[in-house]
Amino acid sequence: MTTIINTLLPLLLLIIGGQVMRRIGFLEAGFWSSAERLAYYVLAPALLLRTIGSNQVGSLPLGDMVLAAYGAIAVAAGIIVLSYLTGLPRMGAPTFTSVFQGGVRFNTFIGLALADRLYGAEGVVITALVAGFMIVVINVLCVLAHALTTGRSKPSWGGLAGELARNPLILSCLAGGVIARSGLGFPQWADTTLGMLSALTLPVALLCVGASLETRRFRGDMSPSLFASLVQFGLKPLTAGLIAMALDLPPMVSAVIVLLLATPTAPSGYILSRKMGGDHEAMASIIAFQTLVAFLTLPITMIALGLT
Repeated sequence: MTTIINTLLPLLLLIIGGQVMRRIGFLEAGFWSSAERLAYYVLAPALLLRTIGSNQVGSLPLGDMVLAAYGAIAVAAGIIVLSYLTGLPRMGAPTFTSVFQGGVRFNTFIGLALADRLYGAEGVVITALVAGFMIVVINVLCVLAHALTTGRSKPSWGGLAGELARNPLILSCLAGGVIARSGLGFPQWADTTLGMLSALTLPVALLCVGASLETRRFRGDMSPSLFASLVQFGLKPLTAGLIAMALDLPPMVSAVIVLLLATPTAPSGYILSRKMGGDHEAMASIIAFQTLVAFLTLPITMIALGLT
């Protein structure tokens, strides 16, 4: 239990701190969008580039890691689609897209923070690699879900491919992998610079997560929030754990993958929902609900994994 408290409480306090600072107007409203942009385009890529580039990626069972994550996402997506088609629970097409995103997306920043607290640089490498592979598939699935149900916006596959090719998280993972395999490493000045940027990543990102929480519509959107959360915190990590067990993945690798897929959904789902005609208000409620509930469900996941 001490491990759980020491791992989760700092993350929770940073998220609460971001929410409090936004509510009292401690910083100008425009600060948070700028901070999110800084974390996404500069700080997180620096963290991923340094951690992956400084480690021996080739020693990890990459194929089985990806298979465990893909399998869990496929099961989660399939259950949500089947529920929508059978009408259990009942939900309109726009709300379905929000539930879909709430059940397949995950919060990379919270996953990285957990891995860092529990396993250090090696845990961050595993999380970064799995997240890098999953970002592509999840974005394609979420665009398809909107395009095939809401009918308000058809996907531009060229635009989606270009967006993924410019994704800073994917690019930094790829660049780090190249550097790791080459064995060149970083010169001292580059490693020091990347280290300074990396140290800022998780605190800034978690403060931004807290600042983005909107709790106004919890009651009205409780049904989709609960259903998406059952998939997110129950079905998906359980499936990942069973697949990892079947593939005989190393215990730390299995634990990191399960914990990543047990994090709340990503705030980026709100942006896609607005762009493609989804129920963006329900999406905002699901994001906020899951971010708060995760700090009740993650300890259960950690206990199940023996991380006490």
